[in-house]
Amino acid sequence: MIVILFPLGLPDMKSAVDEAIRTVGGELMTNVVLTEFNYSFLFGVYGFKVTGDVWKKASVSELLNPKNQVFELQLVSEKLELISTNDPNNTILVEHILNN
Repeated sequence: MIVILFPLGLPDMKSAVDEAIRTVGGELMTNVVLTEFNYSFLFGVYGFKVTGDVWKKASVSELLNPKNQVFELQLVSEKLELISTNDPNNTILVEHILNN
């Protein structure tokens, strides 16, 4: 957002995350880091920078392509892990929050 003496609208975190997911064609974002920035002199720029891993549901053709890594979500020792179907030693621990 550009600021000239007064703001021309207000950026929000949800829009920043939604735009980050949309620009790469994803459905879900994990390991998100949201950074606020504000650069100003005579005019300025104010907003949010979003970085993270964007995921989408794989199509059947993507699942059958041996070049793609496919992970399955499994419960291992009371922890959720993504385990590669190509290499079972390649795992990613999934941290999550359960809302009551």
